[in-house]
Parts: sequence; structure tokens; C-alpha cells
Amino acid sequence: MLRAPRFIDGVLLISIALMWGSSFLFVEFALKSFSPLAIVAARTAIAAIFLSAIAIARGHSLKQGPRDWFSAGLVAVSGAVIPFFLIPWGQQRIDSSAAAVIMGSVPLITLVLAHYMTRDEPITPRKAIGLVIGLTGVVLLVGGAELRHDSAGMLGQLAILLAAFGYAISSVFVRRLSHLPSLLGSTLIMVVSGAISLILGLTLTEWPAVSEISFESLLAVLFLGIFPSALAAIFMVQLVTSVGVNFLALNNYLVPVVGLVLGVTFLGEPLRSGMIGALLLILGGIAVAQLRLRWSRWR
Repeated sequence: MLRAPRFIDGVLLISIALMWGSSFLFVEFALKSFSPLAIVAARTAIAAIFLSAIAIARGHSLKQGPRDWFSAGLVAVSGAVIPFFLIPWGQQRIDSSAAAVIMGSVPLITLVLAHYMTRDEPITPRKAIGLVIGLTGVVLLVGGAELRHDSAGMLGQLAILLAAFGYAISSVFVRRLSHLPSLLGSTLIMVVSGAISLILGLTLTEWPAVSEISFESLLAVLFLGIFPSALAAIFMVQLVTSVGVNFLALNNYLVPVVGLVLGVTFLGEPLRSGMIGALLLILGGIAVAQLRLRWSRWR
């Protein structure tokens, strides 16, 4: 049974936001030594080992049926392998802060996908208004004047937007694993992600020699594997099972802000007025879409 949020739940929520929001910053550090595909392979392999150890220690068995592994594979490809590759690929062409703002569109994209892929989450008039507001911010950012003559920057932003689509699709597919304990489901997903990414990484990309890997990049990859990929999943499971998904959804407002602030502060990325405007529109759209008004005509 769900309970009212406590102080510790707020700490966990902020911790998740910091881990997910800071992943864009650490991708920048990882790119100094590793290719995007190598980052995916290392990150998912570390997360798979970390989560598997915890799941087994808690008595979960990874011996699941083919249907569960297939469902885990759908989520792994759409929500880990593809976005984990597209984000560093895109960040080779755009700032991490811009990537974080675009990624804030995930809840809006999920609204559209859930409407067509599920039966219990239709787009209501209220959600439609929020969707229009939020996607206006995405369009203004991706199609901003400063990118109209910058094909590399445009491709980078589109890559991040595709990654956001991947996350949104995976949030619908993950329902196929709802009958499993959340920690076990997360572990299966990351095990499949690690296996696929390692195969691709070992065959399709070059890895740097040990002497060429900077300590900064090594720490960044370790951070990406342990914190936003694995530890955040454990915290997420705890919040969902104790206080519910609505409380966890507050991350939608925190993650892009964290990514924007960290990119500007630690990487010296420019803080453009257009980016701030886009962020406000995206967060405003999410707020309207998630707002629960009492008037029945808005339901």
C-alpha cells in the first residue's frame, strides 16, 4: 500500500534527478576518450553487473521465461541501447545543456505514444493543451535560428530527440514486465542491454588503448554505469513501490534543469535566452498535461 511521501523520499527523488540530470555532463567527459558506441557498451555492462549482483543478493532469480526476456529486450533496445548511443553521438555536435532541455520532452512524447499504444491513457483536452505548449518549446529549440545554417547542430538535436522517443517508447513497453518485481525487471533489461551493446561495441567500434584513456573519462564511464543506469533504477523502484509514480514524475521538472545548470556551470556552455524559453515551455506543457483540475469538462 502506498504511503504519504516522507523526507527520505524527497532525498531519493532529488538524488535520482541529480544522477539523471548529471549524466549529460559525464557523457561529455567520457567522450574525451571513448566513442559513443564504446560508452554504451561499457555503461550497460557495468550497470548489468551491478544490478545482477544486487538482485541475486536479494533472492531474485534471473532464470525467466522467453516471453519475459523478449519483453526485456524490447525495453532494452528502445530505452537503453539506442538512447545511450544517440545521446553521446548528439552531444558530439551540441552542448550537454541543450541535450538536457530536449530530453525534457520525454513525458510529452509519452502522452502521444500512450494514447495510441494503450487503452487506458487517452489524450484528453487538458493533455492536448499541455502537449501543444510543450512541443512548441521543443520546436523552438530544435529549429532555432542559430541552427538553421548548422547542419551538424541540427543533426545532434534530432539525435537527442530520437533518444527521447526511445525513452518514451520503452516506458510503454515496460508494462510487459509489470508482473515481475521492479528490481528484477530492471536487471533483465540491463542484462540484455549489456549483451547487445557489448556485441556491437566489440565488433563495430575501436577502443582506445589503456594508455590513451584519461582518468577523467574512466571515472565518467563508471559513474554512468553505476549511478544513472543502475543505482537510480534501484531508487526509482523504492519510490514507485512506496509512494507511487506520481511522486516520481516530479523528476520531469528537475532533470532538464539539473542538466542545464551543470552544463553552464562546469563546461562553460552558453546560456541562451531561446534555451531558457524552450525549457519553460516544455516544463509548462508538462505541468498542464499533469494538472488534475476538478472541473469535469477538462477531464
